[in-house]
Amino acid sequence: MSRHWTLDDVTQRLLALLLIGLVGWLLVVPLVQLALRSPDTALIQLLNGLAYSLLIFLIAAGFTLIFGMMNVINLAHGSFYMLGAYLAYSIVGRSGDNFWLALVAAPLGVALVGIVLELGYLRPLYARGHLDQVLLTFGFAYVFSDVVRTVWGSDIRSLAYAPLLQGTVEVFGRPYPLYRFLVIVFGLIVAALYCVVSLGIFLEAQTFTLWLLALRAALALVLFPLGVAAAGLAIGLSKPR
Repeated sequence: MSRHWTLDDVTQRLLALLLIGLVGWLLVVPLVQLALRSPDTALIQLLNGLAYSLLIFLIAAGFTLIFGMMNVINLAHGSFYMLGAYLAYSIVGRSGDNFWLALVAAPLGVALVGIVLELGYLRPLYARGHLDQVLLTFGFAYVFSDVVRTVWGSDIRSLAYAPLLQGTVEVFGRPYPLYRFLVIVFGLIVAALYCVVSLGIFLEAQTFTLWLLALRAALALVLFPLGVAAAGLAIGLSKPR
């Protein structure tokens, strides 16, 4: 059965093509020009962009996990990222000797806060729609912000490198910071697992089955902390300079 195209359909697709072309022009063309002038600089910029984009993916993956599997809009997700940053800062200190401990403990601490939030506040709102979830999590974003300001202050802080991550590695014959290279490798592994397993698609397709309805409480207790812990893990990988 053929579909009749309306003016709105054509307009939407033309705008989408225009947007894709504009983004390609703004991103691809300057990179090609830079590659022609200075291949070394273009490679470094490409690797840096890949590293930071994968960190953003880790944060977004947690948000997608919560929304796609639990149908919960968590506007406080960025606040969990912030909370993980300050927890990691408190564990690492100034020397960087506890960096690996912080990389494990910060996501666990954020996950613990997520368990308390899910059990005590979000769970009673599952049947009341997205608006109540938005209001609650938006309010918690302010709560977390005030807690961080009270405990750690408003000064800019950063984490120290772990001693093992202060070297360089050869990438296509050019030196590149070891830390950022490991971030790229770790991010690609997580992205591959996220795409290959497709757990979110599977669970979303089974949302209305009896077994998932029976296990919804248990799944929520696992998935929500797992989603916010991804933000805590991303901060442990992103903040060292």
